[in-house]
Amino acid sequence: MVKSKRQRFVFWFGLAVFILLGIFPPWTQVNRFRGQIWSSVNLSYSFIALPPAPETDPDPDGRVTIPTVKIDGTRLMIGWVCVSVLTAGLIIGLGFQEKHKASAPGFRG
Repeated sequence: MVKSKRQRFVFWFGLAVFILLGIFPPWTQVNRFRGQIWSSVNLSYSFIALPPAPETDPDPDGRVTIPTVKIDGTRLMIGWVCVSVLTAGLIIGLGFQEKHKASAPGFRG
């Protein structure tokens, strides 16, 4: 349970970062040749409504590839898990700190 001001700040900050990761997700470009994935390239983070333009590098063998830009779900999930674990760890750690501070001799609240 979030009790102290520090814990509430960490919670809301973590939630804001979590939401921002969803609004500005990581993107990847998949190049297909004859229906099969030929290559995959990680792109930048970009606003969800405005995906980055595909990079057009001509294939050295002269193959015609079809570039598709999509959200990189794996990188997004890794980011969300890292933010969640870090936020939960900080909230729990701050809770232990407050608990030990309150039970310390000479504490005057």
